[in-house]
Amino acid sequence: MVAARGGHYAVVARRNIVPGTIVMRLDGPLADMASRYTVQVGVDQHVDAEVHPAHGDRYPLWRYLNHSCAPTARVIGRTLRAITALKKGDEVTFDYDATEYDLASPFACQCGKPTCRGMIRGYRHLKSATRATMTWAAPHVLETGAPRRLSAVTRY
Repeated sequence: MVAARGGHYAVVARRNIVPGTIVMRLDGPLADMASRYTVQVGVDQHVDAEVHPAHGDRYPLWRYLNHSCAPTARVIGRTLRAITALKKGDEVTFDYDATEYDLASPFACQCGKPTCRGMIRGYRHLKSATRATMTWAAPHVLETGAPRRLSAVTRY
């Protein structure tokens, strides 16, 4: 459910949720380019959070998910899964750096967590030490951010 929190909207748990539970699906049309209101769900795939008939001509609930450097959920494909236990009323968050390879609209984080990274710009902008700790990042981001091996044979 969406609730107003600290001057902004937030998605909060309607019930207690255990880690690993699918919290919601990220439904909506796919776009091949990132925008301020998309979530990256695959390499060059972004689900759009604009008003759409599939959402009853309203914004999808997941549009109101906020970023946290200490998230309560993670994106895997088009699902959002809990990575921490959530109590009814707890805010559901995810780490935008763990989902977006390159954010369309970078911003200064205000999560207030001890692990806060300051500027949120996308996975490609993270230091390698930070990337190494994010083994739970979305599979498409880990795949995109993997070092590329050059072929031993170059063909012209």
